[in-house]
Amino acid sequence: MYPDTSSPSAMIGCLSKKNDNTLEPSTDIVEVDLYSYHAHELPALYNHPERDEMLFFTKRHYNGQRLCRKVGNIARWKSVGGEHEIKDGHQLLGHRRSLVFYRDDNGNLCSTEWRMDEYRVFPDQVEKYVLCKVVELEHQKHVPQQQKDVQEKRPRGDEKGSSSSNPPKFRKFF
Repeated sequence: MYPDTSSPSAMIGCLSKKNDNTLEPSTDIVEVDLYSYHAHELPALYNHPERDEMLFFTKRHYNGQRLCRKVGNIARWKSVGGEHEIKDGHQLLGHRRSLVFYRDDNGNLCSTEWRMDEYRVFPDQVEKYVLCKVVELEHQKHVPQQQKDVQEKRPRGDEKGSSSSNPPKFRKFF
């Protein structure tokens, strides 16, 4: 059963069935320890290469009382923005949080093209599953590696025909 991923309430409904052990077995949503894998390893775990998004059931990791989304010592999923409530009328069904995958680049965390929406049911059940929708942004996916290398080496603000040694001049208004 592949839920309507455009409907947050359908995602929460699917997750609720998984947590209640009433979800019919399916190969559409893979159960995996998501935080044990680098984002670029996830497509190999997912059996549907024709889909733009991957759905995973996973359990959250905690470091004591604190939620931990580290992937080894080299990467992590970082939250962007706050949690969004998912409601049916006035009834709170669950929450959605958006995350970006960051990799370590010589001691600096650099964002990647990988994004995730993490869905959890309300009330929060610590030992239960969350449903994660993972996507790789299209505009990054199809850029040839050689072109990516050129883009990464170009200094910021360096446009066609300009030189990084000659910064743009600004007019003073005071």
